[in-house]
This record gives sequence, structure tokens and C-alpha cells, in this order.
Amino acid sequence: MGAEKPIFLIGPTHVGKTYYARKLSAHFQCKLIDLDSIIEENAGVDISTIFDFEGEQGFRDREHKALYNLDKKLLSIVSTGAGIVLREDNQELLKQGRAIYLRAPIELLLSRVQKKTDRPLFQGKNPKVVLQEMHRIRSPLYEKCADFIVEINQKNEAERTLIKIISDISYSH
Repeated sequence: MGAEKPIFLIGPTHVGKTYYARKLSAHFQCKLIDLDSIIEENAGVDISTIFDFEGEQGFRDREHKALYNLDKKLLSIVSTGAGIVLREDNQELLKQGRAIYLRAPIELLLSRVQKKTDRPLFQGKNPKVVLQEMHRIRSPLYEKCADFIVEINQKNEAERTLIKIISDISYSH
């Protein structure tokens, strides 16, 4: 590849950021960074526990610190948390790499969210209402930060989406 800088995967919860990060990392033979894993390693507890004891603001502070401390001059594939774009200082940090917005319809995300119950922001709430509110607030921020937008429309399009991401990155130099 050309310029050495991180590739950030951004987008809503359950869109597949970690899945695609693994695939892209293997393809480009570069470092895979999962910000949520870094946050958990640094805290010594899982994200749900951070939310329980520090709330969302405490988690967002840890998320910012993890993003800030990344080497922005190293080619890496970075799987971010869905709320990474909520802070303006994070938006500025994302500009130091290339951001790919993985965009999917709420119905697809809802089908995935309903299979998992470990997300703190969904605890005790209607998942569809939560996803709609997140979409309303975050979609314009993802678009603002994105160098590329990749549509994920169906569950079985993963491979085609991956090829599109790789093509977009390869031809961006």
C-alpha cells in the first residue's frame, strides 16, 4: 500500500467493524487494533463493568485516550466503537488516518442486536428505539468523518463489501 497510516472502521453497533477489520488486517498483512479490546485490557475489566462503575462518560474518556495513543504513522486496521464519532476531538483524530463508514439499514442491525444482549446502551430498552436514536444522532457524524462509505444491505454481502473496501483503499493513493 501507499501512505502508512491507520484505516479506521466506523459505523453503528453490529455493522461488522471487527469482522471486516480482521479480514482487512489479514489482506494487508498489517496490525489489527480493536479499540474496545484495548480499553478492556487497560481497565482490567469488560466494557459492561466500565459502564456500570463509570457510566458512558467514563467509557468515552477511556475510548478517547485509546484512540489518542494509537500510532497514527503506522499502517493498521482499527475497529472502533460505534460512539467514537460523538466527541469532536475523536473526529479530529480520525482525520489522521482513513475512515471507512460501514453503513447498514436499521432492520439489519436490529436483527443482529436482538441476538446479543451484552451491549450496555441497550440494557432494559427497546432495541429498535435505541438504534433509531443512535442513527439520528450518529449518521451525520459518521458521514462527516468518512473518507469512504460502504453500504451493507444484506447479511450475505460480506465478501463483496470487503472487496469494495479493499478496492477503495487501494485506489485512494
